[in-house]
Amino acid sequence: MVKEYNSIYNYLCTHSHNDIGSLGERFFVINEARNNFEITLFKEQVGDKFDSYLSTGCACLRNGSHNIHAVLETGYEKSFQFERKLSHKMSYSK
Repeated sequence: MVKEYNSIYNYLCTHSHNDIGSLGERFFVINEARNNFEITLFKEQVGDKFDSYLSTGCACLRNGSHNIHAVLETGYEKSFQFERKLSHKMSYSK
């Protein structure tokens, strides 16, 4: 299960459980010379840094919803059909 661990699961776990790397990424701003840093509480995130995680999360939620409705035979599983498009770019409001 090494491949599974090194996937999105690893990223989510490190940020959920606050390991030193995720804390540094969230709260430290290192200068260009890499010899000093500042601590910031609300560091602005770079534009599309989380797009792959958001699209993976959306796909998991949609697929899970589809499966639950299919198993329970609610008739709503068609509301959660997932179209697989490789060129599809997620859009979300900030």
